[in-house]
Amino acid sequence: MYTAGNRDELLKTENLASLRHKMLEDHKKQWEVDAYKKFNQIVSMLQDTSQLSSAWSKFLNTQKMSSDPDAQNKESLYTAITKARKLEKSKGRIKPSSAESQYLTDEQKQSQLLETATHDRMQAENLMQELWQQPMNMLDLDDLLDAGDSVGLSTIFMESVNTLNKLNNTRYDTSEAYELAYKSEALLAPLCEIIGFDGLAMALRSKVICLQLRNTGQGHFVDLAERILSEFGVLGATDIDSPDQVITAEERNQNYCNITEKILARMIGKTDKSGSDSKLVLGQESNHNIVVGNGNCSYKWHTELRAVWRLKSVGSLARKLAEAAKKAEKQKREEYQKIRTSISPDILQAYDDKMNSVKAKEKERQDGREFISYEALQAYDAETIKILDDLKTQYIDELCQQFNDITPQTLRSLSPPEKDSSLEVPFDIDGITFITEDRDELLDVFLDMINNNDIVTPLQDKAAQNNKTSTNNDEYTITPYAAPGRDKILKVEGDTQFIKDIKAAFEARYQGTRAEEYIDFKEDNKKGFRVAKMTGLYEDQASGILPFEVQILTKEDRKAARHGVAAHILYKLGKQLGYQFQPTEEQLTRMSELNRRKQDFGKTTLHQPSRSRINNTNRKIDAMLAQAQLHS
Repeated sequence: MYTAGNRDELLKTENLASLRHKMLEDHKKQWEVDAYKKFNQIVSMLQDTSQLSSAWSKFLNTQKMSSDPDAQNKESLYTAITKARKLEKSKGRIKPSSAESQYLTDEQKQSQLLETATHDRMQAENLMQELWQQPMNMLDLDDLLDAGDSVGLSTIFMESVNTLNKLNNTRYDTSEAYELAYKSEALLAPLCEIIGFDGLAMALRSKVICLQLRNTGQGHFVDLAERILSEFGVLGATDIDSPDQVITAEERNQNYCNITEKILARMIGKTDKSGSDSKLVLGQESNHNIVVGNGNCSYKWHTELRAVWRLKSVGSLARKLAEAAKKAEKQKREEYQKIRTSISPDILQAYDDKMNSVKAKEKERQDGREFISYEALQAYDAETIKILDDLKTQYIDELCQQFNDITPQTLRSLSPPEKDSSLEVPFDIDGITFITEDRDELLDVFLDMINNNDIVTPLQDKAAQNNKTSTNNDEYTITPYAAPGRDKILKVEGDTQFIKDIKAAFEARYQGTRAEEYIDFKEDNKKGFRVAKMTGLYEDQASGILPFEVQILTKEDRKAARHGVAAHILYKLGKQLGYQFQPTEEQLTRMSELNRRKQDFGKTTLHQPSRSRINNTNRKIDAMLAQAQLHS
């Protein structure tokens, strides 16, 4: 039956009737009820998948190509993707305009087919490059929630898993990869985030980011991210002590589960990790390099503290590296322009003329490389560098003699900035979250974390406050350390009252000390989200150094971050729209209800809209069979 046609063909009433009849025949009379249940589940999954596909196709038809802002009738993304797909599969054609085409030899026909096929595929490649440059917009929130409400969670889960597997097995620069990536970014990952399929959402977003970077000439950031994570051991596949012995994904990820337990124990003041009970949620057999864990920590007064953690994905790290490099290059360009505007036009013109002579000499040397033997190339290139450097020095000296009010250092700073090669690795490679019952417990945990790590330094030792080593034992060390771009180990973000509470609690415990000396505060009364953070480094001989970030938030704020006012998808919608998106109460309620349905995930009970569709399908089948029996 499945080979008879595609899903739409299978969902025709006559084909479903045949499927139901066969399933009933395959079961004994007493198992007829089970046969109906299995039939209903199979068909519901197909119908739900069709619902998602319809929502996706509708969305693609509303999205327009944004490359030509002056165009009146912009092409829809659906049309553009379909066009690219046809061009990619082109096998060429005989040009109908050629009057002599009927007299072409077989060889000439093959040549013309090859020429036109090559042209078509180059067109497809150019179109795909244009598409990858465009932002991937998310579905409107109401449309996204409609899609989620209309199908079962099992369908969303299976569709997301299948899409991820296809992404991992599809050539990265094709129209198929683009549509799968867009579908992940615009529909599936947002739904997974709201529902709470965190690992699956991470895997989808990571893959999409990697594809976007590779298709926009920034694939080296993906390679760099993979190398960094391998060095940290996150993607490692071999034992350091026994290089020939392969480490399984479960062994590797369990090691990071153990590391996280040690960090958790240090944060809450335990002398070892016996106070923590952490386990892997994802990572045992994952081939997507997504590692997620959770557990409980024994806290004071015989209470337990909930903790969740995850290792940073390749895509997330690659994007951070790309953003950091772009920011650094922008700063260099601004500094370069600032220097140029401070120098008189006469000097600039004279300098540019001299440097153009250097460029001409450089081109002359490059052109001469083709006449140099391979064995002599290294010496030739070294000589070229020396000649150009000497020439630059000579010209700079001449300019300094010509213009008395300029120095060699200033002239050298006029060289266009090179691409930034510095590397700042974010500190949330191991991202850990404590979830507290309320704000009072958050304050307690935050202050205890500060105390347990000796972050507040006596006056005479303040020079060392951002690099304090805490040694647990001979096996490993945990060092509170300020993340790149920050000058403080601690950070607090939230509304005015939350920041006041943190400052008051901190200064009450550490009297005579101002909270601003140790904590970087960010006041935000619009986001509706409160969090306290600490960054540091874990180190042991086997795993090396692992940067980590611990954040503390309440249950209420965690809900807000997943399916409330601070949800990631609302932030993405705001970026897409160009202003801070404010969801309605009805939309927040629908997001919360979609998340609540996860409690029933895995149960055989059908979602109400799915049940209605399958009941309607069975009525159509019964009516068709009754009509057929009447005419027999």
